[in-house]
Amino acid sequence: MNTGRVEQSRGEGQAPRDPWILGLALALLGIQLLTRSQFLIEDAFIAFRYARNWAELGAPMWNPGEDPPIEGHSTVLWVALLRWAWAFGFSLPGTSLVLGGLFGALTVARLHRFLLADIGLRRTPAALGVLALVLHPPFVIWCSGGLETSLQAFCMLTVFAELLRRGTGPDLRAGLVAGLAAGALDLTRPEGFVWVVGLGLAAWVGTRLRPREARDRK
Repeated sequence: MNTGRVEQSRGEGQAPRDPWILGLALALLGIQLLTRSQFLIEDAFIAFRYARNWAELGAPMWNPGEDPPIEGHSTVLWVALLRWAWAFGFSLPGTSLVLGGLFGALTVARLHRFLLADIGLRRTPAALGVLALVLHPPFVIWCSGGLETSLQAFCMLTVFAELLRRGTGPDLRAGLVAGLAAGALDLTRPEGFVWVVGLGLAAWVGTRLRPREARDRK
């Protein structure tokens, strides 16, 4: 039968094919982000204040000079990225928009690889999946809002994709990447550890739902 050759042609863990899908998706995402480049959610300015005080005063506090200090920020990794941007002289609103677009683009790229290479979807459903994300208004809004949501989305997708991706045995690299992404997710959101547990359970269920012959290759 040709089943083996078909499976081999689709490849397990190979580089994503059809780069035009990714190129088109990223171009559409970029156009949408540019049209919304002046959009900032009010809560973003909370992170800006903590980041600025951290860079200038050495502590991520809300009320410098007062006792007791208020250190109530919950998005540690995002505030740290903004803190370093401010320390090097970059605008906090501008940096938040650039980082939001960057992690949004990385999320699209990781989804592209996940659908094509990691789980082996065919070209048409993979393209529809990627374009559905890029054309989904809330995804674009939260990538351009100045908050940590696009970083959170990238970390969550990375954890799930690395845990679920196909292979022929234990994959140390996938485990390491998933662990690093899980740690970043914990630092990005206060409930990050809950997301990590949920994503792990979802990946386990997804693995159990695979055909038996596919599971036997793990």
